[in-house]
Amino acid sequence: MSEQPSMAEQTFADDEQQLVVRLSDDTLAYIPAPGPGVRGWQCKLDQIGWTSARVTSRGIQEVNLHNRQGRVAVTLMPFSGIERFYHSLLRHLVRQTFFGPVRESLPDQIPALERALWLCAQTEESDGAWQVIQIERDGAVVATERGLMLMPTRDHELERIPWRHLAAFREVSYGDLFGVRFYLVDRFLEVGLPELKPELRDYCSRRMNGMLEEHGQLPTFQIPGVRARDPELLMEFPRELTALRDLGALTPEEEVLAYARGIDNTGSDMELVLTTARLIRRDLISEGAFTGERMPETTPVDALPRFRREEGLIRAGTISLQTDTDLHPEMAPRFLEGYRMLLSDTLSPFSPDENPQRELCAIPIRILPGRDPFNLESSPAAV
Repeated sequence: MSEQPSMAEQTFADDEQQLVVRLSDDTLAYIPAPGPGVRGWQCKLDQIGWTSARVTSRGIQEVNLHNRQGRVAVTLMPFSGIERFYHSLLRHLVRQTFFGPVRESLPDQIPALERALWLCAQTEESDGAWQVIQIERDGAVVATERGLMLMPTRDHELERIPWRHLAAFREVSYGDLFGVRFYLVDRFLEVGLPELKPELRDYCSRRMNGMLEEHGQLPTFQIPGVRARDPELLMEFPRELTALRDLGALTPEEEVLAYARGIDNTGSDMELVLTTARLIRRDLISEGAFTGERMPETTPVDALPRFRREEGLIRAGTISLQTDTDLHPEMAPRFLEGYRMLLSDTLSPFSPDENPQRELCAIPIRILPGRDPFNLESSPAAV
């Protein structure tokens, strides 16, 4: 069962309870003092699928040994030295041959070892051997021969991504929150990791490069029911755009051109979304998430500042998009580029020799803070 050198047998005794627990390389024995209705037991370590412990401020209150099917086969109640016993048991269990390729990278903390054993119990033959593992406080990722096994949170939930279905991956953050996002064709999964460790990042990149060489292309991430002119918008803001779609604020007929968040003059978090049909403004009433149910305010694009053509010239001055939302500095430039993209759509009727794009780039665009949420104005002037 084990590739490692044998470990000496350990004995954990509780004199008060007259209890002895013995742990060897392949066997666990529970030996209570003889008495009416009291029975001891022993089991082979390879019969244990995974373990869990109930921990309170007073320490470990019980240890559950689960069989391969997940059922709790045995529960150990507190005894003197149970913390030391449980840690030793976990280290014995991860000495199995199965963990060979990743054993050196396993953390030594009890919660991490519990998750490693749970993931091992969920592994199927079709997953292939483990290659790289990363286990953190709020999530875990295992790279196998056939794909990724994701444990997005601390909960016992598993997601699988075959290598051929992986479109991309990246590290993301929302203020104090962080995670690693994995993209498939029509959905994305986030795992509570601060970042991918280099070995895991490199292994994922190599496998994706192999898929690209073999198939000529990788899958393209999309959000069903949402179109964006720049696919990067879908990858950067999938939560936000999905929430707007679910509220009915986005339709398949319009394209998303830009997205930004900011704070209004009351201190509320806001978001602005520019599409080919309208400007959308929404109060993010759910802190740290994008699931507020308040319907967004919208302004049709026809009401936004535009260009006009007089005597062969495009006439406009500084175009001011005035809003009560102070956009986050890192988002404002890209939002303005999206607005410039919208303005460029109005130039499509012009003939190529008029070169409207050159003139368009010379028109300054700015967003001004103000109390009126949609005071949109344009000051005409020759360009």
